[in-house]
Amino acid sequence: MFPRKSVLHYLTTIVILAIVLMALAACANASPIDTGNPTTFKHRTGAFSLQAPQSWKRAQDAVETESVAAFSDPTQRAELLAYAGLLDHRLTDGEGNQAVAGLAKNLLNAPSDLKVTDQQRRTDGAFMAALSFTRAGEKRSGVAIFRDEQLALAGVILDGPEAGWADFQKAMQPYLDSFQLNPDVVQGTYFTPLEGDLYALVVPAGWQRQPGRGFTLIHSSTGRLTIIAAEKTLTGTLDTAGLVTTGMELLQQSLGTGKVSGNETLPDGRIKVTIDRGSNRTIGYLDQKDGGIIGLFFDVPADRVQDYQPFIDFVYSTFITGKS
Repeated sequence: MFPRKSVLHYLTTIVILAIVLMALAACANASPIDTGNPTTFKHRTGAFSLQAPQSWKRAQDAVETESVAAFSDPTQRAELLAYAGLLDHRLTDGEGNQAVAGLAKNLLNAPSDLKVTDQQRRTDGAFMAALSFTRAGEKRSGVAIFRDEQLALAGVILDGPEAGWADFQKAMQPYLDSFQLNPDVVQGTYFTPLEGDLYALVVPAGWQRQPGRGFTLIHSSTGRLTIIAAEKTLTGTLDTAGLVTTGMELLQQSLGTGKVSGNETLPDGRIKVTIDRGSNRTIGYLDQKDGGIIGLFFDVPADRVQDYQPFIDFVYSTFITGKS
């Protein structure tokens, strides 16, 4: 059998279960590779879809926050891989190149002679890497194309014989271009509810939860993002200054000290606060309702707030406060 790693790890330690394809031929098959008769494939999670030649064998797998599919042509000389995994922030060029290189290595089952060359971020925002390695005694070329959009790092890897690679890649380009991520599925299946007495929201499935007295910390797999949901019984009604002060007390009991550098009242009536904590910055949302004060905080690297903002905005959009 063609063994893939039992657990796939890339830059942010996102993991996924193994995929096993059909056995590779012991020697290279000189028959032409079928690149015709496209059929649409949709991953069983619904996270993505793409087209693949009808004759190609296919397999798929998934875990809490990742989905993967693999296609192999009948001659066992070429393969097409598709992947989507939850991502909590937009990537820098360096992070993206490293993540794509790591994904290519793991999804291809770590060929001993794998070389990742010509890495770049294209003008359309996609991360691209050229690949070369040996499979079943035959030299292969490949390309990986991934995007960090819609709360996911998602894309495709294609590889085939080094001889004639340019023509093969051209013939397969429509299949690569057909890959589509479904952001609604990413939001709907890669997140799970978190509920307190006075709040409810969704957080990524599988992220470590650390409960405390009146609060819960949720740590990202990278350890660079922490979500804090907190609540406290409140007597009376606080003005904005009092709410910010009490909100800071909620944060300090769970995460530590910081200095408020700004606050504003949002259209929904909640107070948004910005808290500087050395190399980190905490974005907090405070509400008072039904005899309690409720806080939702996101602690991220201070110089990367904008990269985390799409993730923060989505989680905040699910934030419900009050008993009813």
